[in-house]
Amino acid sequence: SLEIRLAGSLVGKTLSYIIPEGYTLEKPKNQAPGFEQCMRQAESRNEMGECDDAAVTYYDGKLNEIFSSVKSACNSEDCKKDLLNAQRAWIKYRESTNNFLGEHIAIFNYTASIQTDFWLDELIKQYNLLKMVGEVLDEMPANQ
Repeated sequence: SLEIRLAGSLVGKTLSYIIPEGYTLEKPKNQAPGFEQCMRQAESRNEMGECDDAAVTYYDGKLNEIFSSVKSACNSEDCKKDLLNAQRAWIKYRESTNNFLGEHIAIFNYTASIQTDFWLDELIKQYNLLKMVGEVLDEMPANQ
């Protein structure tokens, strides 16, 4: 196994992580264009937050695009209605979880990233899910 030590300026401590043998460290997937450069140039938590905000805006736009595309791929009103209901349920889940995090978890500067990470991760997961759904619908002769 491999041990990684990181100096954490957010909590003022050195953190140790043990990476089990067979696992690798990878760059985060699905980063918004320019995110990595933005984070390298950020000189404060506020500037890092601006990088996160730009990524959220990017993926929010991508999610809106893919939702419209999937809705167009629906060949029936039932498909469109069920898709809309599913999206509304996801939005309710995302917002209620985000509100919980904001009220009870992300109340300190160093835990605020938990809330931001959740929001961005959910946007990316929903985008990827809808993209796969759209690909399946495109292959089907008629929505079942």
